[in-house]
Amino acid sequence: RDSTGDWSSDVCSSDLFARHADDFREQQDLIASYEHYGDALSNILSSLGLDNSQYALEIGPGEGAFLPQLASHFEHVVGIDISPDMLAKAQDLCSQQVLTNVALLNATTGELTASHPSRFGFAVANMVMHHVPSPKTIFTEVAQLLEPGGVFLVTDLCRHEQTWAKESCGDLWLGFEPEDLTRWAAAAGLTEGQSQFSRSEERRVGKECRSRWS
Repeated sequence: RDSTGDWSSDVCSSDLFARHADDFREQQDLIASYEHYGDALSNILSSLGLDNSQYALEIGPGEGAFLPQLASHFEHVVGIDISPDMLAKAQDLCSQQVLTNVALLNATTGELTASHPSRFGFAVANMVMHHVPSPKTIFTEVAQLLEPGGVFLVTDLCRHEQTWAKESCGDLWLGFEPEDLTRWAAAAGLTEGQSQFSRSEERRVGKECRSRWS
């Protein structure tokens, strides 16, 4: 890995998620469970005033915990993941809760820039960045997907030294310095909004950092 957030080799976490889809929640809880930060996400979403935006995007929705919130705020919601197994779990939740305005795609942000006809008023990545080879690329591609004035919300771990997370949870990054996220956002042409930090609970790794850019 170099200082820009790019990787010199082609590293992919899709195999890890295919092997551990059935115990995703257990692995995620070792880092930071959705219950720990979900309420804060909902409050931020409600405060953004994006009622006129039709489209929302979630990158790596996992089992779909945040999709009901998005579905209630936006006319159309798209969730993308590179793991068919994780998408199947998210689809199960959408079926159970009858989320008829959610479409789930086996795709990357790069593929979406070439294929999706509309731009998004809101994009979110919850506890995803530390799993992807090049977070900087995600910022660049999401910037292309956002409509003017759109918002990109990132929730992730601050930098930590718990190296066991690489093997147990498929982490490629041991969290991030907030300055890393700010630098990648600026390079993508995004303007930083508010940031929030919360101390980790017992057994949680590091802290979450939440920022939004538009």
